Amino acid sequence: MTSVVRRNTILLAACLAFIWAVLQLAMSVASITMERLTGIPELVGIAPAVVILALGAATIPAGRFMDRRGRVPGVALGFLAALAGVVVTYVAVLLAQPILFLVGLALLGGGAGVVNLARTGAADMYPPERRATGVGLVLVGAAVGALAAPFLFGPLLRSGGDDALLLPWLVAAALLALGAGLTRLVRIDPLAIARVMRTPAQQAAPPVEPRMLAEIFARPSARAAAVAIIGAQVVMASLMALVGVEMHHRGHELTEISLALAAHFVGMFGLAPVAGRLVDRIGRHRSLLLGLALLGLAAASLPYAPSVLALSAAMLGLGVGWNVAFVAGTVLLADATAPNERGRALGAVDLANAVASASGAALLGALLGAIGFTAVVAVALVILAGPFVFVLRGVRRPSVEVARG
Repeated sequence: MTSVVRRNTILLAACLAFIWAVLQLAMSVASITMERLTGIPELVGIAPAVVILALGAATIPAGRFMDRRGRVPGVALGFLAALAGVVVTYVAVLLAQPILFLVGLALLGGGAGVVNLARTGAADMYPPERRATGVGLVLVGAAVGALAAPFLFGPLLRSGGDDALLLPWLVAAALLALGAGLTRLVRIDPLAIARVMRTPAQQAAPPVEPRMLAEIFARPSARAAAVAIIGAQVVMASLMALVGVEMHHRGHELTEISLALAAHFVGMFGLAPVAGRLVDRIGRHRSLLLGLALLGLAAASLPYAPSVLALSAAMLGLGVGWNVAFVAGTVLLADATAPNERGRALGAVDLANAVASASGAALLGALLGAIGFTAVVAVALVILAGPFVFVLRGVRRPSVEVARG
């Protein structure tokens, strides 16, 4: 079984690499393409918002499907939906149809949201004492995809010709087709592995019906996981979106902005295996507090970073803090759920993440021009304080919870 788990871990990480490479392309060119198709600069924010919201909206039905049919069929359907979205997007750009372009982005975002639930498979395959390590190993695939995207699509985007916004989608289609093919190499579905790994007492017990989401999140540990993940996501995503603007205002070149963002992506996903081992070593709740604290410290240093190197270090810290909180929260929620409800619970958090991130970025972006970057960071820290206090109170007042099978 060990070799099967290792093989599946590599395959799920590869799936995340393919989907994140295409996501990076979509987020890089969506606004530019929207402006070119409509000629209305005020509409550029709609395109990335569609991707983010579709990414979240697909997760709950996808999680329910995965809990019933398995992780691999869900990931495969996610790739196929994303592939359909890329084809529609290509046709929309070719025909200069902005509405069709948004439809394609919605399909792509929805499919990507489904594939992102591949981390549920990692939580299924590893025992509780190594669960965070497994999640971290799978998440490193997202870092590979995000960092490879500029090399895969950059030459085509920099060509400057009429096809600069067309040809990258053909490459994206090929990547998604390969990703769908990878799912066929998974021999034993992670959900089946989770069922085999149950204790003899759990296997002898009658099947347990999956609980409603309200019942799942009534558990203190599940609430702590959700609150921490969402709080960390709002602050990280909002500041990530605004740092590029702030660096531009400071006179930094695009290459310097790209360096800072690359450091951030390394922190978000590249160090995920280290974060996973840390979570398994020191515990879920302590890791949540540590991740939120690191995120807050890195955010607080952003307005005062005197150089590109310092800004890149702060962005790295922002990514690391988010990663520790994200891995710890994911594993804590996995601990609090049975295999037949785990995908739906993580999907619900992903949906809340998408809505909260879009709202947070819009709010802090609107405040940037009015109160300045330093004050915006202060608002972000106030937002982050809520989840930190919530988790801290839970640690000081632990409750006894009975684990499910």
